[in-house]
Amino acid sequence: MRKVNEEIVLSVWEALSEICASPRIKSIKVGITHNVQGRFGTYKRHGFRCIAVLESGLTLNEVWKLEKMIHERTSEDKRSAVHRKDTRKKFSYRRSSGGKKIRGPKYSFYVAWL
Repeated sequence: MRKVNEEIVLSVWEALSEICASPRIKSIKVGITHNVQGRFGTYKRHGFRCIAVLESGLTLNEVWKLEKMIHERTSEDKRSAVHRKDTRKKFSYRRSSGGKKIRGPKYSFYVAWL
Protein backbone atom coordinates (compact mmCIF):
# COMPACT_ATOMS: atom_id res chain seq x y z
CA MET A 1 0.00 0.00 0.00
CA ARG A 2 1.35 3.41 -0.99
CA LYS A 3 1.17 6.36 1.32
CA VAL A 4 -0.15 9.59 -0.14
CA ASN A 5 2.50 12.09 0.88
CA GLU A 6 3.67 15.55 -0.11
CA GLU A 7 5.87 14.11 -2.87
CA ILE A 8 2.88 12.50 -4.59
CA VAL A 9 0.78 15.64 -4.14
CA LEU A 10 3.57 17.76 -5.65
CA SER A 11 3.91 15.39 -8.60
CA VAL A 12 0.17 15.51 -9.30
CA TRP A 13 0.10 19.31 -8.83
CA GLU A 14 2.96 19.77 -11.30
CA ALA A 15 1.19 17.60 -13.88
CA LEU A 16 -2.03 19.57 -13.40
CA SER A 17 -0.10 22.83 -13.75
CA GLU A 18 1.50 21.65 -17.01
CA ILE A 19 -1.87 20.68 -18.47
CA CYS A 20 -3.53 23.91 -17.37
CA ALA A 21 -0.70 26.05 -18.76
CA SER A 22 -1.90 25.29 -22.28
CA PRO A 23 -4.09 28.03 -23.75
CA ARG A 24 -6.04 25.29 -25.54
CA ILE A 25 -7.35 23.96 -22.21
CA LYS A 26 -10.50 25.87 -21.28
CA SER A 27 -11.43 24.04 -18.07
CA ILE A 28 -10.57 20.92 -16.14
CA LYS A 29 -12.32 18.50 -13.88
CA VAL A 30 -10.37 16.32 -11.45
CA GLY A 31 -11.71 13.26 -9.75
CA ILE A 32 -11.29 9.65 -8.72
CA THR A 33 -12.43 6.41 -10.28
CA HIS A 34 -11.68 2.73 -10.55
CA ASN A 35 -12.97 2.68 -14.14
CA VAL A 36 -11.18 5.34 -16.20
CA GLN A 37 -12.67 4.30 -19.56
CA GLY A 38 -16.20 4.32 -18.16
CA ARG A 39 -15.69 7.71 -16.53
CA PHE A 40 -14.29 9.19 -19.74
CA GLY A 41 -17.27 7.85 -21.68
CA THR A 42 -19.51 9.87 -19.39
CA TYR A 43 -17.37 12.99 -19.73
CA LYS A 44 -17.22 12.74 -23.53
CA ARG A 45 -20.99 13.14 -23.60
CA HIS A 46 -20.47 16.47 -21.80
CA GLY A 47 -17.86 17.74 -24.26
CA PHE A 48 -14.63 16.75 -22.52
CA ARG A 49 -11.93 15.89 -25.05
CA CYS A 50 -9.27 14.12 -23.02
CA ILE A 51 -8.60 12.39 -19.73
CA ALA A 52 -5.27 11.64 -18.08
CA VAL A 53 -4.56 9.44 -15.09
CA LEU A 54 -2.16 11.30 -12.81
CA GLU A 55 -1.87 8.69 -10.07
CA SER A 56 -3.09 5.10 -9.93
CA GLY A 57 -2.90 1.99 -7.81
CA LEU A 58 -4.41 3.67 -4.74
CA THR A 59 -6.92 2.40 -2.24
CA LEU A 60 -10.15 4.34 -1.84
CA ASN A 61 -8.92 6.03 1.36
CA GLU A 62 -5.62 7.00 -0.29
CA VAL A 63 -7.28 8.46 -3.36
CA TRP A 64 -9.74 10.39 -1.17
CA LYS A 65 -6.79 11.85 0.74
CA LEU A 66 -5.05 12.85 -2.51
CA GLU A 67 -8.22 14.42 -3.87
CA LYS A 68 -8.67 16.47 -0.69
CA MET A 69 -5.04 17.63 -0.65
CA ILE A 70 -5.19 18.71 -4.31
CA HIS A 71 -8.47 20.55 -3.71
CA GLU A 72 -6.94 22.38 -0.74
CA ARG A 73 -3.92 23.38 -2.79
CA THR A 74 -6.12 24.57 -5.66
CA SER A 75 -8.21 26.67 -3.26
CA GLU A 76 -5.12 28.23 -1.66
CA ASP A 77 -3.22 29.05 -4.88
CA LYS A 78 -5.72 31.42 -6.47
CA ARG A 79 -3.23 32.74 -9.04
CA SER A 80 -2.42 29.32 -10.47
CA ALA A 81 -3.66 28.11 -13.84
CA VAL A 82 -5.12 25.10 -12.02
CA HIS A 83 -7.32 27.37 -9.88
CA ARG A 84 -8.46 29.41 -12.89
CA LYS A 85 -9.45 26.35 -14.92
CA ASP A 86 -10.82 24.00 -12.23
CA THR A 87 -14.59 23.69 -12.65
CA ARG A 88 -15.04 22.84 -8.94
CA LYS A 89 -13.05 25.76 -7.47
CA LYS A 90 -16.19 27.69 -6.52
CA PHE A 91 -17.44 24.88 -4.31
CA SER A 92 -16.35 23.76 -0.91
CA TYR A 93 -14.68 20.38 -0.92
CA ARG A 94 -17.05 17.45 -1.24
CA ARG A 95 -15.46 14.05 -1.39
CA SER A 96 -16.06 12.08 -4.58
CA SER A 97 -17.83 8.78 -4.26
CA GLY A 98 -15.30 6.93 -6.40
CA GLY A 99 -18.06 4.88 -7.97
CA LYS A 100 -18.77 1.31 -6.97
CA LYS A 101 -16.77 0.41 -3.86
CA ILE A 102 -14.08 -2.15 -4.54
CA ARG A 103 -11.33 -3.48 -2.33
CA GLY A 104 -7.65 -3.01 -2.91
CA PRO A 105 -5.39 -0.49 -4.63
CA LYS A 106 -7.44 -0.11 -7.80
CA TYR A 107 -8.34 3.59 -7.77
CA SER A 108 -6.97 6.37 -9.95
CA PHE A 109 -6.86 10.15 -9.68
CA TYR A 110 -7.54 11.76 -13.06
CA VAL A 111 -7.96 15.07 -14.83
CA ALA A 112 -10.31 15.59 -17.77
CA TRP A 113 -10.39 18.74 -19.85
CA LEU A 114 -12.36 20.75 -22.39
